[in-house]
Amino acid sequence: MVNNGIRCSEMAPGIVRIVLSHPYPPSNVYFLRGNPPALVDSGHPGDQSFRVMIQALHSLGYAPEELGTIVYTHPHRDHLGGGVRLQVPGWIHHREVEGLADLYESSRREIDLRLERARYIFGHNGDHFFSSSDLDRFIHSQFVMRGCIPVEGSLREGDGIQLGERTWTVLEAPGHHVHHICLYDPSDGILLAGDAVIRNVVTVGNDLHQYIATLKRLAQLNCRLMLPGHGAPIDRPSKMIAVLIDLACRRKELILELISREPMGVPQIMSGLFARLPKHYAAYQSIAGQILQFLKALKAEDRIEECIENGRITFIYSPNPDSRK
Repeated sequence: MVNNGIRCSEMAPGIVRIVLSHPYPPSNVYFLRGNPPALVDSGHPGDQSFRVMIQALHSLGYAPEELGTIVYTHPHRDHLGGGVRLQVPGWIHHREVEGLADLYESSRREIDLRLERARYIFGHNGDHFFSSSDLDRFIHSQFVMRGCIPVEGSLREGDGIQLGERTWTVLEAPGHHVHHICLYDPSDGILLAGDAVIRNVVTVGNDLHQYIATLKRLAQLNCRLMLPGHGAPIDRPSKMIAVLIDLACRRKELILELISREPMGVPQIMSGLFARLPKHYAAYQSIAGQILQFLKALKAEDRIEECIENGRITFIYSPNPDSRK
């Protein structure tokens, strides 16, 4: 449903998806009805995203101060940004609690990661359609968050937590982020998936092998509905996960095939993989970051090598049949 331009949809009894469309990427916040109500994730830190979330809460009949807690699936800015302003006590992976206490450091690390990705994009001038001003605008839009989010507790594998009217089981789900968690309601077969599973999108962010292992594990759940951190709900989870695993494995081999023909930089690899690439730099660098994880896996298997010459970063085929996994 749309209330005065605010997109709120009832996904299951007591679970409302709030879509925050700006900035890229549009993100989902899940409102869990109860006494008190709770949120899972909180959107981007920017003014517009936060304003829409507050309007959404009001449209649902609640004030922000009525929230009891917020659970964060992982510490990326598009998931914990709204929590900086709400200052509602939160829960997060047990190894990320200190990050909530010092958002500057975690935010700074995320921006440094984006700058590292930019090296691989701009290290092959002429193979993409961006200028240094596109990079500057993007980096300035990713302002460093400051302050802290109050911590109510930490979560680890197997923990149970009461949110809204349901009891959720915590599943550690690395691959997109090393300290990513999902929340599973086994009584109703619902998974709050964060960025571990997104419809038709490979979301590897820190380790390809962990990502595939997490997908295989989630496929074994008796799950009827997955609610991701971005995009539409997934009502046939096992089928979608099979598609994502196949896509990830094929993409890895396609990257190797491209590099086996000639040395390539990241922009060339992306052009070889996709018929169309986004013209928005934020979207482009996000895809580049994922391609780098495939390249990292191939390097670890000694199937390719990374070379830097005159500031140009290329990847070279390194045939070694004994090392293939």
